[in-house]
Amino acid sequence: MNNVRVCVRIRPMQPFELKNGDVPTVAALPDQKSLRISSSVDNKRKIETQQIRFDQVLAPATTQLDLFHKSGCESFCDRAIDGFATTVFCFGQTGSGKTFTMSGPSDETHQHAESETMGLQFRGAHYISSVVEQIQEREGAGAVVMKASYIEIYNEHVNDLLNDTTNLKVRWSQKGQSFFIENLMIVTCDGIDDVLAVLEEGANNRKRASHKLNVDSSRSHVLFTMYFERRVGETSPLKMGKINFVDLAGSEKLRDSESSGVNAVETKAINKSLFALGNVIQCLSSRTATFVPYRDSTLTKLLMDSLGGNCMTLMVACVTPSSRFTEE
Repeated sequence: MNNVRVCVRIRPMQPFELKNGDVPTVAALPDQKSLRISSSVDNKRKIETQQIRFDQVLAPATTQLDLFHKSGCESFCDRAIDGFATTVFCFGQTGSGKTFTMSGPSDETHQHAESETMGLQFRGAHYISSVVEQIQEREGAGAVVMKASYIEIYNEHVNDLLNDTTNLKVRWSQKGQSFFIENLMIVTCDGIDDVLAVLEEGANNRKRASHKLNVDSSRSHVLFTMYFERRVGETSPLKMGKINFVDLAGSEKLRDSESSGVNAVETKAINKSLFALGNVIQCLSSRTATFVPYRDSTLTKLLMDSLGGNCMTLMVACVTPSSRFTEE
């Protein structure tokens, strides 16, 4: 499979958008790989249409379970257990459904695997725990060691959401040739109950705020990471893999969100780090780039060992279909 997979998820139109007279301008085509964007120009006298192809385009009616399967998230979980570094992240405009896609409804605990509204990271946690349990039953209890951490990047500062410590230092490891978080709490998970406890604790401590675009807006980037140590046979080398589930804070324009004070500072920090991430991805996809600017933001520093080389990345772009935000 390709090292980078890009999916687009179109959220449904919201009642307030329909009430305001907005119309959907984004649609998934029948091949489920093409996105059509329609916009009016010249005072609505002409309609301009674009079609863009991706690995997968998911229509508004797509369920959370279909999202997990069609996006290919399962294979990224499998590769992490097998010793690769993988990343799954959601990005898009504020209010486009990123946190719902990654986690599900904020008022649901997702304790049961049959929950229909589980997002990618909860569904991934259940899937991974099931696979690890099967491996341990087949190869022994110590065949796979599973650990987890949960952090947020708020105004370029790293906060540990598991032990409520703030402003942790990001250091460079000469030995590992990567960045790491000093004094980060990483907990060993014996099964799905432990993983869910990590997810619930992290979700409860995340920075949120309300503004005009979203009444429950995430104001920080969040990284939930699962680590794996696996040994196949007593003499084989230890395989070490991990998977990052990244819920990026939404990009937004101050004139649309009408943020001020602290919220305006947050918005500037969010947009700056998203711009840095975009630059890194552009450089990685370029055949001529000789330098990748990982050091431009805390986010790109921490994703350095999960984006380039043999790493695998699933990008889920969440799209608002409303005509008001066609440009975004």
